Amino acid sequence: MNGLKLKKFTAAALAVCAAGTAVFAPAFAAFAEQEPVSLAGLGCSVNVPCGGFVGEKPVGSVFDSAFISSRLDNALRVNVAQTVSSSKSSSSIADIVESYRQCMKIKSGEAVYKSAQAVFGSTIDYKKYPNQFYYFAYQDYAYCTYTLPEYSSNIGEYIKGLDKGYAEALDNYFSGEVTAEQLFSQYGTHVVMTGVYGRRWVSLFTAVSATTDLSKYQSSLKQKAEKAMNGGTGGAFDISGVSVPVSEINIFTQCSPRAHTLDEFKKSGYVLMDSSSDGLVPLWKLLPEKWSGEEYAERLESDYGEYAKTFEFDADALIESRPVVMPLPEEPSDKEEETKPPEETDKGKSTFSIVLLSVGAGLMAAGAAVMAVFAILSRRKTKAQNSDGQEQQGARESENEEKGEDND
Repeated sequence: MNGLKLKKFTAAALAVCAAGTAVFAPAFAAFAEQEPVSLAGLGCSVNVPCGGFVGEKPVGSVFDSAFISSRLDNALRVNVAQTVSSSKSSSSIADIVESYRQCMKIKSGEAVYKSAQAVFGSTIDYKKYPNQFYYFAYQDYAYCTYTLPEYSSNIGEYIKGLDKGYAEALDNYFSGEVTAEQLFSQYGTHVVMTGVYGRRWVSLFTAVSATTDLSKYQSSLKQKAEKAMNGGTGGAFDISGVSVPVSEINIFTQCSPRAHTLDEFKKSGYVLMDSSSDGLVPLWKLLPEKWSGEEYAERLESDYGEYAKTFEFDADALIESRPVVMPLPEEPSDKEEETKPPEETDKGKSTFSIVLLSVGAGLMAAGAAVMAVFAILSRRKTKAQNSDGQEQQGARESENEEKGEDND
């Protein structure tokens, strides 16, 4: 019996394994066929406030070329193959901005900067239109990561390998001959020690109308937005045979690598698109021994803070320029009664309340009067009953006395 159970279990296990292999075979094949990834950007400096990670935008390198080449040969690769995507449709720009900030916040803790704000760029004067529609789409595919060896445990070796030109630029900065802005413009603000390679797509579709309540057509507008992201054109469109006039349409897309449509993007190669949380090292942590004092690092970090402020993404200003709009009120039908003005309604409510209070007070007074009458009648009845009792008792006593006299 046990042998039979074992055979059945073995057969079931083999069946499960076969099914699992069939399901995951494509994934295993894709994993085995590791696509070659260019290490462009790894070990390079990037100007985070002026672009962050939007593809091939390294500023240059703060390391000696021979030194960094030897490190690149030993960079550690880790396969990720992870997709993160989101979309949001709304008539409120505030909702879209919040979705944008959540998606685009650089994972090292840096703020969102206006260099990426171009996705919101448009020539439409949104304040002129009481009806607005927004569709925001984001897709982030991380294919793999590459990390420079021992950078976190032995940063001193990397400091020894700094480029001479960068070391001279630091001398000029600390001596006051060049500004922090000049330094950051030439050498960036951070160095990529761990690079995430993959693809990123950010797109915003907007439609405005002067007369049509677009909130009724969000589903159809979303479909049109997705079509526009693949090269479709804007303009008026039909919903169930009804033409919906859209005054203006704007679509802006940022993607890395560059692609004209979402389909092109999904078929494109991989570029540097991000960094790990601790793989983006700021320049003030890569200072040579000459400037290794804490006060120098604090000075460079402080100047970076002031420099970055001018690039911060001003969400409040954007929301103000595109005020949150309410759908146009529907016209009341002829059969509906006219709504009274608020003041008249309030007066009616007040009068009604006073009447209720007066009626209540009257009923309470009447109730009290009735109770008083009942109390008086009750007392009179009791008194009468007592009086009758006394008379009857007196009569009985008189009768008894008469009987006694007759007996005598």
